[in-house]
Order: sequence, then C-alpha cells, then structure tokens
Amino acid sequence: MKTFGLSFRQIQENLFVDRGSNGFAYSDGQIAEERILEMVSSAQDISSTSWELHEKARTWVERYHLSIHRGSIIRCLPFSSNLQVLELGAGSGAVTRALGERFALVDAVEGSLDRAGICASRCRDLPHVRVFSVDINRVNPEPTYDLVVLIGVLEWSRGFVRGENPFQQCLQIAAKALKEDGKMLLAIENQLGLKYFLGCGEDHCGIPMESLHGYPAFDKARTFSKVALCRKLQSAGFTTFRVMYPFPDYKLARVILTDEAVSLCNESIAFWASRYPFEDYLVPERYKNGNAALVTCEVNKAGLLGELSNSFLVIASRRESASLQSPWLVWSERLTKNKALCSTTTLEKTNNRLQVKKQYPSTSGTVATPSGLRFKLNAPPPQPFLDGSSVEMELLRYAISGRGNDFLQTLNEWMAYVEKHFGRSTESTLAPNAWDCIPRNLIRLKNRTLEAFDLEFENRNSFGLEELCTRGLLFWFLDHAPWATGLNPKAKTVRDHILWVLSTLFPSHDSSATIDSVIRQETNFQMWVNPLEEEVDISGAVDTPINVRDTTSLIAHLKDELQTTQQELNHLQEHSNRLQAFADAVRGTLVYRFYRRVIRPFVSG
Repeated sequence: MKTFGLSFRQIQENLFVDRGSNGFAYSDGQIAEERILEMVSSAQDISSTSWELHEKARTWVERYHLSIHRGSIIRCLPFSSNLQVLELGAGSGAVTRALGERFALVDAVEGSLDRAGICASRCRDLPHVRVFSVDINRVNPEPTYDLVVLIGVLEWSRGFVRGENPFQQCLQIAAKALKEDGKMLLAIENQLGLKYFLGCGEDHCGIPMESLHGYPAFDKARTFSKVALCRKLQSAGFTTFRVMYPFPDYKLARVILTDEAVSLCNESIAFWASRYPFEDYLVPERYKNGNAALVTCEVNKAGLLGELSNSFLVIASRRESASLQSPWLVWSERLTKNKALCSTTTLEKTNNRLQVKKQYPSTSGTVATPSGLRFKLNAPPPQPFLDGSSVEMELLRYAISGRGNDFLQTLNEWMAYVEKHFGRSTESTLAPNAWDCIPRNLIRLKNRTLEAFDLEFENRNSFGLEELCTRGLLFWFLDHAPWATGLNPKAKTVRDHILWVLSTLFPSHDSSATIDSVIRQETNFQMWVNPLEEEVDISGAVDTPINVRDTTSLIAHLKDELQTTQQELNHLQEHSNRLQAFADAVRGTLVYRFYRRVIRPFVSG
C-alpha cells in the first residue's frame, strides 16, 4: 500500500513496514520489550484501562507501557469522536490504544519495528487503527488529519530527526499533516519541573538536577521550560495554543489543570494536584528535599504552578481563530478494578460559579463484600466548589513544625463537626454517609469553619466516632508519617502514631482493638473497590517501621533491575557466542584461507 508518499508492505493485518528503510534502533532493552510483547499478545483485556496488564507491570519500563493511567491525557480531551488522527512516535501503543477507543481513524507511526509490533498487538481488535513502521524523516504526510499527536516524542528529536533544528523540524512534520483547522496534541516533561527541585532525577537519564543545569551531561533528550516550548511552537507556525498541566505528570496523569484553574491560586486545587506522589522513576527511593504537597501549595500560592508543573499537555493550532477551550478547569479520573466505581471528576464554571461534577458509568447500589460488610456508592450531585484550605495540609503543617496541641485541636474540631452533622441523638453510631468525612475530604473555609466534600461512599455497617477517627488517621499517617516525627518522637510505626492520638481523644477505649477492626474493615472496602490479585496489606504498612519502609522498597526495585540487567547480559553473551561460532566456521573455509594467503598480503604490500 502507499501512504505518506511511501510504499509499505503489510506484515500483519494492522502493521505495515516501509519498503525503503529499516526504521531506527530505539529500545528499552530487547529482553524488556520481548516481555512486554508477551504480556500484550497473551492478554485477554488489551483496553487502555486493562487491569490485567496494569497488574503485571513491575518495573518502570513495564508501567510506562502498560499502566491504565497512560491513556488519561486522551480520555480527558473535549473532542468529537469522528476525528482522523495521526500519532507520531507511537511506541508500544499505550496511547495509540486510547486514541483508537476514542476516534474514527488512527494512523500510528513508529520507527522501531519491534515497538510497532507491540503497538499493533495492543490494537489488534481495532480495525480502524493502522500501525506504520517507518523512519519519521521519510514521512511526507498529506494535510488530511484532524489531530496529530506527539506524546513524549519532541524531546528525542535531536537523536532521530535530521536537520539543523530537529525540534522545529519535528513540529513542522506534525503541522504538515494537519487540515487547515486541525489541531496538534503535544505532551512533554518540563525542564523546570517541580519534582526536579525536590531532588528527583531527570526522567530520561536519572541524573539529579540535569535539566535544571541545562543538560551538561546528557544530550540524547532535551525538554524545555514553558516559555521556551511556546516559542518553539510559534516558530513552527502554531499561532494558537493552550497549555495544560498534568499531575503528577503526563505519563501517569491523574489530575489535569488548565491555566484558568492555576490562576485561581486556590489551595484546594493545589492539594487536588499534589495528592499523587511525584516519582523518581529511575531511582524510586532517592532522597527527596521537602514535602511535595506543601511545596506544591506554596508554589501555587505564588502563582507559579503552571511554570513549574512537572510536564505540559498542549493543544495547538495554526489558525488564530481556533477555539481550544475545554469545558472544565480541572479534570481527574479514578480507575478502579470494580468498573462500576470508576469515576471522572471535573471542576467547571457554570453561570460564573464553580461546580464540582462527578460522572460514573453506573451506580452500584448496596453491594455485599465477601466478608459480609455492606458499602454503597453514594453518587453526589454537582456541588459548589469550596474556596478554602485543605485540612489535610493544615495537619501536615502542624506535624512538620511539631505543634502537637494544634494538631490535636484540629482533630477535635473535626470530631465536633462529625457529631454535629452525622451523629444520631439516640445512638452512638454515625450516619452511613459519614464514612468519607475524613481530613482529606475536609476544607477550612475562610470564616474558619469546616465543610466536608466528596462524601462518595456509605458504610451500611455500624461504626462510631472512634472508628471514623481511626480511618481518617490511617489514611493521613500512611501518607505523611515520615513528616510527623515532631508529633511523637517515640513513634516507630504508623500504629504508634495512631495509638498516641486515640489515647488522647478517646482515653477510656481499647484503641489497639479499634485499629485492628478498622484495618479489617478498610481492607474489605479496598478489595471491593479494587479486587486485586494480591490482597491489600494495610496491616503490614501500619506495623512496618517508618524509616525501614523506603529501604525495603528500594531493595525490591534494585533486585528487579539486577534481574533485568542479568537477562540482558545473558542475551548478549549468547549473541557473542553465535558470532564466535560463525567466525570459527568462516576461518575454516577455502575462501578465508585464500584471502589470508593471497589477497591480504597483496593489499598490504
């Protein structure tokens, strides 16, 4: 077949290879990519939200290619479904798959034949997706596409795009493929990403501070600040563009902010963005400087969150009159293995008022878990956006500064709020919808009162104030215990911290038994929401020494990396042995002996 001005041969139903080039060598390692191909080709569920693939991913390379969150930046798009899409640099098809689920036609270009094969397998049940293995320098597209997609591609242009200015050349290839009113979608890390200031290694090479120093040691990939990126877009002919900010970044986006959201400088929005940790993907447990959530809130307060976002998601057009507005200011999604509980949450402006809206594929009603505990999804209607500060962040500030009395005072205010709004005058139990009234779902309004939001789940089993307090503390300390040493210096585990608080707030109760009861109940709840192959080990996390947990995780990560490296070395040794055997065979031939005795002396002489 012919397309892009080239001739292709078809090697699979949806995979085509350029007859005139061999593509290029870009790989995460042959062993790693063979393993990913095996996972994808043998999977029953290959959708962009496949938990089957998501749960198999262990290393960062596998997560990058198989995570359910890779498609978030596509699912959030406010575009119609009848678009014709060109993806440049499709990789192993994580984003291609999400595009194929959204749009009418997808042509995916990938320079590596091995990766193109994985991409084709990931999209094997989508007949409107075609994968082309071709060197991007040979692509000469006609302006027939409504949308051109560059996800994690532009930064590698220096190594794969020819020309004096490879970054601009890459953008111009994309621009050439667009219809007059077409749009480009671009995702790239921020050279000045906040995570790098906190000590994370640069995402492409793992070297701390490398991008902040201007890439003195690593020249294979190059990211840009927001200002520099916008200038490159303009130089390539994109006159109109809209920059958005995925958190923790575009690769595993959970929350996406627009400029309108960032301009509000609202702590609730900053907390929304920072609820998911900033990861150092190549060295996960590298020491980080400062608390990412608090730093994010302060950067947001200064109006710099957009400039220091960890990555950018850009919609661009060559038409000055193009409308690139989205219907939301903030977009986030929850992807659970229990499909009925998946949700999308947006912050929208209606009649100049901000509203939070949730959407679900369906409501689950009351569902019995295997243990007999009963929970219910209580889908909330659109709610006014609460302008205030996060109670979770308030507690964190008190914990870091060692202000134990203020910490306990805020908890007492929380308990009083719960009793007032969810208490039952004739019983010691609370109303079922109090289950989610915990610090992460509490806002301190500007008049200093508390207000709950996002009370999404009900617990139809009997529980009281101490159980709810324990649940809230469980979530809080599991997230923030390393920063809470100033509250109780003797605490070695999360359980120690919770016992200290409960013994103060509920001195006459058996707090240890309450903790165990809440852990059992929370484990059942989490397994209902996400029925994973391995049971959630909340008890283990609660009783693990706080200063040991990171080391254990690091050792596990290093073991995985060592195993992968050993497999690569074994593969190279096998290849070397084959070459040696071939060389030995050649040496024994008449042709080789003739070369040594006649040709080489003649040439040398």
